[in-house]
Amino acid sequence: MRVAIISDLHGNTFALEAILEDVARQNVDQIVIAGDSVNIHPNSKACWDLVLELDCIVLQGNHEQYMYRFGTPDAAPEWSQPRFQMIRYFHSQFSSLDLKQMRALPLTYYLPDLLICHATPKDTFKTLTPKTSSLELQNLFSGTNEAFIVRGHNHNWFSLAWNNRELWSIDSAGLPLSGNTLAAYAILTRGSTWQLEQRLVTYDHAAAVNLMNDAYIANVGALGHILRLELMTGSPHLVPFFQKYGAALEARAITLEDAVKNFVECGS
Repeated sequence: MRVAIISDLHGNTFALEAILEDVARQNVDQIVIAGDSVNIHPNSKACWDLVLELDCIVLQGNHEQYMYRFGTPDAAPEWSQPRFQMIRYFHSQFSSLDLKQMRALPLTYYLPDLLICHATPKDTFKTLTPKTSSLELQNLFSGTNEAFIVRGHNHNWFSLAWNNRELWSIDSAGLPLSGNTLAAYAILTRGSTWQLEQRLVTYDHAAAVNLMNDAYIANVGALGHILRLELMTGSPHLVPFFQKYGAALEARAITLEDAVKNFVECGS
């Protein structure tokens, strides 16, 4: 059995179309979309429509939660802040049916001895790192006993092992942060055990970047500059930005626009 797992498209139809062409040559039995199909890239709505056309397993990620929770009592209070302008912009592009479908997406998918989720089975926002402890993993995946786990969310490749279990975190298809600008996905093959193959696919990266232009940034807000930089370089900038300016932004000692300008101009 061979399963293609595609995670964290974030609206990048250019990456998805190239991945699907590669998948068609890999003799896979099924495709699983492991969450975050939407939000960030300008083609977010088109990407969502294309994902649904695949008629495959689609899981819920934190960015689907952003979409269907926005404007409801479940929305977080901080989503009214300027740094969440992107959520408001993309939310307006989805129909009530789209949002209902996003809310109905499952959090997990199971195959024999394999669990697939976006971040963890119960929390689509949970970040893991290569240094996440065995004790924390045991708590986060309590109630499950599959020997193999595949998840996305963190936009980079790494693996963790504990208690005769193995977790693979795969890179983002549409916004990879492992140091390259290729579209990333994984193929799992089941023999005596599951084996994971990392797949990297070339696509029209320049066209995807060009759509994140000044008009896009006017719609999504200043953080669009940081996200465009991430897509251009295939490396993380959003987390370092908030590490550097988060406290000052919370204290209102600097505006989001000025913080972004300083960060981009200084290169860090």
